Amino acid sequence: MIIIAARPAMGKSTLALDVARSGAIHHDQTTVFFSLEMGRAEIAMRLLSAEATIPLQKLRKGELDQRDFQKLAATQARINEAPLFIDDSPNLTLVEGFPIVPVDLLADGIHPGDEGHAAMAAAIGPVVAGALTG
Repeated sequence: MIIIAARPAMGKSTLALDVARSGAIHHDQTTVFFSLEMGRAEIAMRLLSAEATIPLQKLRKGELDQRDFQKLAATQARINEAPLFIDDSPNLTLVEGFPIVPVDLLADGIHPGDEGHAAMAAAIGPVVAGALTG
């Protein structure tokens, strides 16, 4: 198990999505990407942007030229064929049989001593323990 931890806005989500993208799209490894921070649409937009090498802001603003649309069409086809599953639901459960399982944002804003820390630790603990022994 690899754990990536850093301060907010340091690129943890981007790195986790790049790991999922590489595994599923470039290495045909069945991958599930859990995100407790971003919704499915935001994940898809980031995935398209990275894979098509189109700046995310350009994609968000709709400032695309003909070449960008061609790149998006080809990229969308590759992504659709990849064994990549995205789960943006708040109910995180252990998944077996997937070689690559990035989980984005396990405990954003929860710090030791906070009221919700014990509840979050209780929810995450079995998932992490299962991943380590599974």
